[in-house]
Amino acid sequence: MAWFRRERRRRVDLGTFVPPEDRPPASMDDLLEEGELVSASAVRLAIKNRIITGSLRDDLGFDGDRNASAVADELRALADERDADADRIEADRREAEARRERARHFHDYTERDLEQLARREDYSRRLAERLRSLASDPDFARETAEKAQEAAWDEIAASVKARLTRAATIGDEPDYVIERLDRLRELTRDLKRLEDGAS
Repeated sequence: MAWFRRERRRRVDLGTFVPPEDRPPASMDDLLEEGELVSASAVRLAIKNRIITGSLRDDLGFDGDRNASAVADELRALADERDADADRIEADRREAEARRERARHFHDYTERDLEQLARREDYSRRLAERLRSLASDPDFARETAEKAQEAAWDEIAASVKARLTRAATIGDEPDYVIERLDRLRELTRDLKRLEDGAS
């Protein structure tokens, strides 16, 4: 019976697998530069959020010195985290020196992992040093605080614009006309507070 016959699937020629060439590991300088960039970005984001919450929730104006000091504090905190990472990796490396059996799980290091663990520890310690160096650079702290302020004002402006756009679309609601003047007065006060804080 023909309807029991299975249709033969066509084979697709995928070619022959050729593994990629081994690439040397990234240089320590490249890794440290990337670590600095990621850390600086994280600090900028943290300070931006601090500026937004400070200005909207706590009525704080922009204070360049306070924010530059916060940048330095954030960098030192990240450096402390890197040192803690290095201490943990050093402990793993010391345990791995005596271990000759096969690893049982991902973090079960053996003597075969010693070189990689030493490299990670070295990276964490060096990055911590670089972050502390950046924390003590007043120009870097001030520039980072200014970039965070620009990002904060952009975000606040976008939020105000979105509120105004939404307000324009709900203008036909019955309560809107009654409450419109109150909302405009409140918005004017908020904008004035932000303007006073930026100067």
